[in-house]
Amino acid sequence: ILYIAYTLFSLFYYIGITGFDFQYFIPNYPTVAHHSKLVFVILSSFSFYNLIIVYFKEEKQGIWLAKKLHVPVMALLGLLFLVVTFQDFYLSFFADDWLQYNFVPVLLLGFISLLVFYTLIRIVYFNPIWQNILFLVGFSFLIVQVIFAVFINNGLIQIPFSYTTLNILATTCELICLSILFFEKLLALRREKQLLATEVEMARVEQEKAAKIKELDEAKTRLYTNITHEFRTPLTVIKGLTEQIVDNEDKKQLIQRNSDTLLRLINQLLNLSKTDKGEMPFQPIQNDIVQYLRYLSESFRSWGATKNIRLHFLPNVAHCQTDYDPDKLQDVLSNLLSNAIKNTAKGGDIYIFIKKEAQQLVISVKDTGVGIAAHHLPNIFDRFYQIDQTDVRRDVGTGIGLALCKELVQIMNGEICVRSELGVGSEFEITLPISQKAQKINQSTPEISLKSADDFVDNQNLVRDDISKQSQRNSDTANQKATILVVEDNQDVRHYLTLCLEQDFELIFAQNGKVGIEKALSTIPDLVLSDIMMPDTNGLELCENLKTNVVTSHIPLILLTAKADQRAKLQGLSRGADAYLTKPFNKEELLTRIHSLIAQRSRMQAHFLKNATSTKTKKYAVENQFLNNLKEIVEAHLNDETFDVQRLAFELKMSRSQVYRKVKALTGRSIASYIRYLRLQKGKQQLETTNLTVSEIAYNVGFKDLAYFSNSFSQEFGYAPNATRK
Repeated sequence: ILYIAYTLFSLFYYIGITGFDFQYFIPNYPTVAHHSKLVFVILSSFSFYNLIIVYFKEEKQGIWLAKKLHVPVMALLGLLFLVVTFQDFYLSFFADDWLQYNFVPVLLLGFISLLVFYTLIRIVYFNPIWQNILFLVGFSFLIVQVIFAVFINNGLIQIPFSYTTLNILATTCELICLSILFFEKLLALRREKQLLATEVEMARVEQEKAAKIKELDEAKTRLYTNITHEFRTPLTVIKGLTEQIVDNEDKKQLIQRNSDTLLRLINQLLNLSKTDKGEMPFQPIQNDIVQYLRYLSESFRSWGATKNIRLHFLPNVAHCQTDYDPDKLQDVLSNLLSNAIKNTAKGGDIYIFIKKEAQQLVISVKDTGVGIAAHHLPNIFDRFYQIDQTDVRRDVGTGIGLALCKELVQIMNGEICVRSELGVGSEFEITLPISQKAQKINQSTPEISLKSADDFVDNQNLVRDDISKQSQRNSDTANQKATILVVEDNQDVRHYLTLCLEQDFELIFAQNGKVGIEKALSTIPDLVLSDIMMPDTNGLELCENLKTNVVTSHIPLILLTAKADQRAKLQGLSRGADAYLTKPFNKEELLTRIHSLIAQRSRMQAHFLKNATSTKTKKYAVENQFLNNLKEIVEAHLNDETFDVQRLAFELKMSRSQVYRKVKALTGRSIASYIRYLRLQKGKQQLETTNLTVSEIAYNVGFKDLAYFSNSFSQEFGYAPNATRK
């Protein structure tokens, strides 16, 4: 815009000096028309000076020019413009007409030109590139023209050609120089645009590539997550059957040891997968971390002793109350200590140092093992990085453990580093921040959380006591086996569960969740044992379906799954599962859990018999609602002796067998016995609150035979009906 303005004003100036009279356009202002050439020179200078400022600001040069000279130069040019343009208005107030001469304006223009000329010389001096030199050369002709204009117009200097020719030459030279500069600028902008377009295209390609890599990485993560989940199923069978082997103890221990190793590697892969997806949150507690580390290290002392390796716990501080995540800290320390034991020769030493530095806790695990070569150290925490055995003999790992350690330490806002020397040993140093923001846990002995996250509801002795009491209370079913519905799509796991459970329970099998729901509704088992990951309908959907259905809501349900993380467990428990076992599971743990849940039926039955007229508890809300509906239906037909189980099932919109097994599970009574119990309860209530005769009350509650009513009442409550009013 400034370049266009400069060329236009220069054009009008040359039109004026060729003899064109601008008075034709402004006849009322002859003086202004007479001085139009000077006005256009001032405007041209104004545009040109601003052009210089903008150009060099774009080139990141001569910034001081804009800061120091811009305001005074603009003020002078503005004053010149006002003086020349509005002469007709102020000359009438002066007797002297000296201002009518062009000498002073031209002299001021010359001064300004010299000032700008000096500025350009300075720019070229400090940055002598050809663009700046070209700018200076072009402007030099203009400055010569302006300086000589004063002398030429006043006859002080004679030149062999006309002044107009001098103007044309100077302006033409400047326009050529500016055109070259602008052309170069346009080429640079075009190159920059092309480069930018190339960068944008490359960025788009890189973005697409990154998206594909991310998609591939997510697919890879899903793949090895699913694979590692699937590994748990055959491990369940292997570990379970190994425990049942009687002979060949050496081979049995070998299988178990390698199964445990494989399980540990699977868990590490799953943990790495969870860190990638951000599913490993920092869950700190506030407690004495030194005592917790002492407790963890003690669990490795016996293992070290088998290799004649001495484990030394050497804290510089006796106590340190801080925030830490016990599960993650356990994984990190276990990995480091197991690596140290595996790579330390017999008779070696392992040291655990703990010290405080400012607001940080430094934990060091140092061994006298084989050490690590220096060129391996930068990659030691990379995933799947393995140290070859060319330097020294060592127990080569999979490259998962240390990578997981680094991820877990970073989640805990800490750092981990390693120092090592071949033949001397290695030292891993963990630095954790000391803070006290988490919830404080007061306990004298730190506890290591089980990786399965399952705590037994009752120990086996209590379970057996409950079962014994239940058998005494239910002598009619003491010799009957409880029925378990096993919902599992893997044939080998079904076979293993059969070996575990067939001696104590009646088993029903379903190969997926959909069939499992159908069989649960038709058979009303005493317990459901279901896998989670199944085709068609998974275990979580089965659990939610059964727990929200009034027919099956009372059935205890155990979920079996390869997903070992806390989130998966919470998903199962939130759907109503009563227990959650992680594959591979221990047979004794499974049996204890099953016996515990079945034994809980006695407590549930006692609750419903004791609270037959109360529904305030929330623990058995669905079951309470069912029994309330049943009680209301029975009371509506209380004096109808012919009201039987078939009619009750019709009213409840359930089959007879469903009602029978539901009531049996909830109360421990047959349906006929429970209806009779409700009638007798109502009869007892009327005996206590009314003056009706025993015969009338018996008739009111559906007993046509007084002797049968009295006999049933005595058996139920331990005393005769007449004794109620005494």
